Amino acid sequence: VGLSEEEFAQADEVVRIYDVKRTGLGSARPGWGMCDNGAGLCIIGEETLAPYEEHLRETFGLQGWQVHDAVLPWFRFGNSERSQAVREVDLPIGIRGCYFGILRVCVVKGRVPLLLSNKLFKALGMQMDFAADTLRSAALQEPPTTERLTSGHYLMRLDEFPARVTW
Repeated sequence: VGLSEEEFAQADEVVRIYDVKRTGLGSARPGWGMCDNGAGLCIIGEETLAPYEEHLRETFGLQGWQVHDAVLPWFRFGNSERSQAVREVDLPIGIRGCYFGILRVCVVKGRVPLLLSNKLFKALGMQMDFAADTLRSAALQEPPTTERLTSGHYLMRLDEFPARVTW
């Protein structure tokens, strides 16, 4: 679905995200997502998605699936580059062995790491404590497993599935 420049400028689905291409963050590990409270939608690059899906399949016997009839939004990166999602996928996620869910993710071209949106944080009742370098969630029994990168970004582990997950 293509939009004219005018339609793009007026589109409600335009989401601003960090310029991850320049920061070298495209190498995020499969099974982890980068917390991006400025993102309105979850996003991942095609080159990052392939090893992520391989990790789910080989380690847990799980797989995501493509969303059909998806409305593909446009994204505006920090360097003013624009890109439209090429598809959407639903990925299984597991947090601290106590939460199993499905994460809808927009796929764009390139090596963009899995960026976790503010909508996910809101759904989980997530609170970020920068002083203690922790994330807490009102919805989870345990705080999510996280790691802070030297860039200051937080990664959240998404492959700690409950013991009995059937898909």
